[in-house]
Amino acid sequence: MKFIPHCILVTYLVVSVSGCSQKTNYYPVSDKHPRKSSLGFSVSPPTGKSWFEKLQGPSLIYYKKTERDDYLLYAKASEVKLPNAPKNTEEFIAWVKSEKEVFLPPERYKNITFSFQAEPDISEYCLRYSRTYEDHGQVVENAKDDQFFAIENSGLYCLHPDSEKIGVDVSFVERLPQGFSHKQFRDEVNSFMQSLTFQSLNQS
Repeated sequence: MKFIPHCILVTYLVVSVSGCSQKTNYYPVSDKHPRKSSLGFSVSPPTGKSWFEKLQGPSLIYYKKTERDDYLLYAKASEVKLPNAPKNTEEFIAWVKSEKEVFLPPERYKNITFSFQAEPDISEYCLRYSRTYEDHGQVVENAKDDQFFAIENSGLYCLHPDSEKIGVDVSFVERLPQGFSHKQFRDEVNSFMQSLTFQSLNQS
């Protein structure tokens, strides 16, 4: 299965907030129409200017270009396919946790939080997740001991209302240097998160 884009997109960048990311092979977002997937869902690009996008396999990723090298903001929509349909909500939650939980070495990452919340209004099997932490391993040379980056990775992991084996993981990751906040950027990526819609798979 592939996304059905309105413009030509190539290759996908694996996002890493723990190191420098190459921002090559992105294409400026010039078409704000929804990007549709043949798995029966669509997402719209983030609002605002200076967004770039690229596609690889089951994932579509957006990158926000700013004047700061120490600030990073990405958004991503990935198609998901489960080997088996969950038998109940508890089994679905266990599956999502196994997919999203990542070990973060405590000597580098501090104040780690990881939460889940059911979103039944979106689909029967849908979870909102959020992981926040401090990265104390990527500060500049000669920085003070208490300097760090604040990281947030949040998303929606939802199965299609018409199928319990396919769905989408829509998420964003933001890296903030201490003392920097830009509400407009977060509002732009939230527009992407809120744009998720499902189309019926049972059309005749």
